[in-house]
Amino acid sequence: MSPASARADLGDLVQARALAEQGLELSRAESDRQAEALNLFILGSVILVQGDIVSGRALVEESLALHRALGDKPGQADALFILSFDHRHEAQAWAVSEESLRLYRELGHLAGVGGTLSRMAQQAYWSGDLSSPVKWLEEALAIQRQLGSKGGEAINLYLYGNLAFWQGDYEQARAYFEESIVLNDEVGRHTSGPFAQTFLAHIALRQGDAAQAREGFEDCLRQFHKAGVTIGVVFAIEGLASLSVTQGQFERAARLLAWADATRESLGDRRPAVEQADVDRDLNAIRARLDEAALRAAQAEGPALTMEQAIAYALEQIHA
Repeated sequence: MSPASARADLGDLVQARALAEQGLELSRAESDRQAEALNLFILGSVILVQGDIVSGRALVEESLALHRALGDKPGQADALFILSFDHRHEAQAWAVSEESLRLYRELGHLAGVGGTLSRMAQQAYWSGDLSSPVKWLEEALAIQRQLGSKGGEAINLYLYGNLAFWQGDYEQARAYFEESIVLNDEVGRHTSGPFAQTFLAHIALRQGDAAQAREGFEDCLRQFHKAGVTIGVVFAIEGLASLSVTQGQFERAARLLAWADATRESLGDRRPAVEQADVDRDLNAIRARLDEAALRAAQAEGPALTMEQAIAYALEQIHA
């Protein structure tokens, strides 16, 4: 299984998780270690994509150990690729990416090489390196086009959009995101679509179009929630918190960001450095307008919200 095939569409995640759980139970009952390794990999990948880094990583690590015991190098490369998405420890994530890339190149697995290069580019710009990713994205995009993989090309265009966004080139970022969404729609794969749409909402917010930003964040929040992608829900709510700051709703923004922080902590999915810089900017604006008691109260109330309560609260501001 290649990295591309490991990425389920958002609408399929719930079903994919249920099927992988059933497959894992059956493979263990039949003592089929190869099937067990595969189902562990799929289940861990789905859980990780949904945002639970801790639980997903444990399953993929178990899959990796089985693949190594079986001498299955393609399985090892795939598992290492997925483990790189645990970005809590940058050096460790980088190391597994490099090992995955080495194995894929050794195997002549072009799709794997392209996917890992894309992942390395993302790791780099997440840490604030906005120059190194270009060479990896260029090679990855060339491979995806060589393979005729529109789905892979869509992912790379999404990553190009991220890079342009963090460089402040919003018009170029918009073009990349829109092209990525179109390609995803063409092949019926929408994994990165709602994330690209969330970035489009951020662009609208930065360009002063609050109404378009509201609409975008609201739509993405509902898509993520329906698909059970918790980290997507967090990402959209962080956008709504930023919108609240621009509208002078500082207590609301503080509650939403506190909920997002607590949820990220529970998932083991820390905010990338480039995103944290934006949140820090919003927090500085909040601190400048709220007294200490009001801020402490808001930050205590946020984490107490359930997922459903946080979503309902975030959407209230849209219709206020």
